[in-house]
Amino acid sequence: MTIEELKARQDEIRSELTALDSENAGQELSTEARDKWDRLEDEFTRNDGKLTELEFRRDRVASLSEKEENRDEPRAALVA
Repeated sequence: MTIEELKARQDEIRSELTALDSENAGQELSTEARDKWDRLEDEFTRNDGKLTELEFRRDRVASLSEKEENRDEPRAALVA
């Protein structure tokens, strides 16, 4: 999944959790609802870890590219 797809899924999970909470306001969750809640929570946590990794890698590669570009510019000026 891409970063955008993971973020969209996280939004879907938030909506599903909010709906489950609203449907069961002031009540204990049924076994079925609890199972769904737990599955969604687990998926959200896994997706959050994936997003953290993907965003870090994206930002790191961009940072390395910027450093490389900045390093190349002075060299070109010295050669000229």
